[in-house]
Amino acid sequence: MNREKVAGENFRDGSMEVAFELWIEQKCFYMILSRLQRRFPPLSREAISE
Repeated sequence: MNREKVAGENFRDGSMEVAFELWIEQKCFYMILSRLQRRFPPLSREAISE
């Protein structure tokens, strides 16, 4: 019997859905990270050594 029919869904579509969800999560993470970096720029070496 076909593996996709046994699973009750199209296996390929399910894999694409998971990949898309992971891509969205990663995109959101980097978007939030970039906003934080713009709001809180890294300290200069002089500020760290003081």
